[in-house]
Amino acid sequence: NLGVAHPPGYPLHTILGAIFVRVIPFGNPAFRVNLLSVCCGTCAAMVLAVVVCRWLSSCSRKITPAKKNDDDGLSVLKIEGLVRPFTEAQLREKLSQEGGAISWMWVNKTKSMCLVIFAQSSRAAAIQHTLH
Repeated sequence: NLGVAHPPGYPLHTILGAIFVRVIPFGNPAFRVNLLSVCCGTCAAMVLAVVVCRWLSSCSRKITPAKKNDDDGLSVLKIEGLVRPFTEAQLREKLSQEGGAISWMWVNKTKSMCLVIFAQSSRAAAIQHTLH
């Protein structure tokens, strides 16, 4: 008879604690139940680390290939996963230094993505290679 610790009882912890008390051959019962808590905490930290790593890898900067418009030589570049802090002017300056003349640029409100149209498609391809 395991009994109920207190309402709501934590039945899973009580059952696992009873298993740990019977299976672990050393220490007193309180030590064995504390060892169960350590194992559960370690598993929770590992799951959290995996979730955070997957989330961070999905938030990495993504740059779509430059698209060339054959009529006027313009090229569009979409950059995702930008990391703050920066101002739009700083981003425009950096892209101009690397990619040449910018015809148009838009940055979303959260500053995590921008669209840029370069005057020369070759420069857009070059900045895509530089940023990637």
